Amino acid sequence: MKHNINHQGHILNHHKIGHNNKVKSAKNNLTLIILVVGIVLISIFLVYFLVKTYNNSTKDNDPIIVPNPPTTPSEPSTPNTPEPTTPTTPTTTEPTSPSTPTTPSTPVQDSPYERTFYNDITLINAKKLYDENKELIVIDFSASAVYKISRIKNSVNYPADDGSLDNIIPTLDKTKTYLVYARQEATSLTGTKKMMDAGFKNVNRLKGNYGIWITEGYPIEKG
Repeated sequence: MKHNINHQGHILNHHKIGHNNKVKSAKNNLTLIILVVGIVLISIFLVYFLVKTYNNSTKDNDPIIVPNPPTTPSEPSTPNTPEPTTPTTPTTTEPTSPSTPTTPSTPVQDSPYERTFYNDITLINAKKLYDENKELIVIDFSASAVYKISRIKNSVNYPADDGSLDNIIPTLDKTKTYLVYARQEATSLTGTKKMMDAGFKNVNRLKGNYGIWITEGYPIEKG
């Protein structure tokens, strides 16, 4: 009887130990499963994090393409119309009083006619012109009283200072050749300028005037 009881107790202990081992084994298996699941979840999370990080980096490196704004057609340019220019009026300058002898071929700047020239002719050339040109007209611009005393032979007297020259100019032939002089330099320049202003084209002013002519003993008239 006692032996049976011990045997049953031994069996019960054996079953209890086996049950405890099973429970312990189940716990170990559960722990292992939880660990494996945790590792798997961590791995999935790491993979997801790496993939997301890579995608973000590639997006940042992609060039940003900005679309061009639509172009609006430009307005047609209007042709420039030239503004009418007003004609300029010619300016006139006051005649200057002569002071020094002019050089040969001196242009008269303020003539209302086309630009003309007169020659300051030397005594030698004046004598040659006087001898060779049979149609030469010699004009003395001196005052009439002075002219009557003496003058170049065959010369005519049209005083430059009393209006006589101004009155005779319209009747003179502008195509002829003239040799002009006076006693005073200013008088000969005044008369020459008046002829230039009137449009005469071949006026030769004797350089040195009447004084140099008589010095050389060239032909004169008196009285």
